[in-house]
Amino acid sequence: MFDLELTGSFLIAGIFILSLLNINAQVMEANTLNNMNVSAQENAVGIAGMLQQDFNKIGFGLSSPDMSVTAYNDSGITFIADIDKNSIPDTVSYRLGSRNEAVETENVNDRFLYRSVNGVEYDVAIGLTSFKVSVFDAWKNPVVSSSEIRIITVSFTVETPFYFGDKTGRAEWKGSIVPNNLRTL
Repeated sequence: MFDLELTGSFLIAGIFILSLLNINAQVMEANTLNNMNVSAQENAVGIAGMLQQDFNKIGFGLSSPDMSVTAYNDSGITFIADIDKNSIPDTVSYRLGSRNEAVETENVNDRFLYRSVNGVEYDVAIGLTSFKVSVFDAWKNPVVSSSEIRIITVSFTVETPFYFGDKTGRAEWKGSIVPNNLRTL
């Protein structure tokens, strides 16, 4: 004999279990995406700290710090400073690599950030999808020559090198740095 109450109970229990499984999957996805965003934010904080530390030293140890920024463009900068405090000026460069260099990651948009000290270049970060450098005078006007530079604005975006589904963790950072040795010129 067919028991309608028992069949209805199984049907309701099945729907309830499927709902719980769906909620669990959604919570796990949200938790994973949140962890990926935290990872990207931690990477961004580390990169920002390194840039701030180096950029604050621009012109350090030079008798004429107004010429310490030797080259700059939208995606990089080169400057002179005594980075290691040994009384010998160092040439430091930052540049964003190309997309085809980070072939070991899933994310097709991520790139390496390269730092060069006295011609020895190495990658210092991965996961950047954009990196922009802008330079200004003391009144936040664009500069005509590097001797006018007083403020350096850097903005970048970091993504995780792997996907969850079709999503990555993402963080953006933007900051202005006023190098100590360029401040008083």
